[in-house]
Amino acid sequence: MPLGSASPTQAVGSAVVVAAKSPYRSFADLKGARIALSDSSSFEGWLFAEGAMREQGIEPRKHFSELHETHYEIPDVASLVTLGIVQAGVLPSCELERLIRTGAIERGDLRV
Repeated sequence: MPLGSASPTQAVGSAVVVAAKSPYRSFADLKGARIALSDSSSFEGWLFAEGAMREQGIEPRKHFSELHETHYEIPDVASLVTLGIVQAGVLPSCELERLIRTGAIERGDLRV
């Protein structure tokens, strides 16, 4: 649970990120795109985002041309997006901020 969170049910989530200059703005825009995720059984890394897509009537396994699972290995989700290997990636909540804080990526490389 992220530091400062009162409850895990309010702290767990995920963010779909794209390159800062990407034309993609919504789940619908990503139809046919390649998307990276750490693990398809990860609640905050994928299942949370998958649920949000389903709420919008999107079936993720049909919507995207590829679900690229990293299995927590290198290159990681953020690297795959910044390198342009995939068009989008799913990160656990607060992961983008952590990557920026540690210098793994620059502020402004990715956007939610």
